[in-house]
Amino acid sequence: MADQVGEKDYFLCTTPNGEIVYYNNNTGKNFLKENVKVRVWFKETEDPIPVCYCAGVTEKQIREEILVKKRAKNLKDIQQYAGAMTGGHCKYTNPVGKCCGRVVNGVIKKTLEELEKR
Repeated sequence: MADQVGEKDYFLCTTPNGEIVYYNNNTGKNFLKENVKVRVWFKETEDPIPVCYCAGVTEKQIREEILVKKRAKNLKDIQQYAGAMTGGHCKYTNPVGKCCGRVVNGVIKKTLEELEKR
């Protein structure tokens, strides 16, 4: 795979429902979901959906801490019990190249809202 990348720049396709993960419009070369090593959270609809790449935490694990084990109510709890955002390498392991904090917090918020509706 690395030999296919070469010295060209690739861009992340942020369209959630597409198969293309990385693209280069100048070369016409695309890398699809099936071509990349890690699953991209916003491109996935089935478990495991990665949320924190450096700690290997999935959406399901966060939801379980909140809904099933009932021991997490905020980011600090998720860090303690699931280990999210404790590895410090998301900038390098996350396909977006950024900290996973926004995504982790989004899963927490969505799950807590779901819990309130029950």
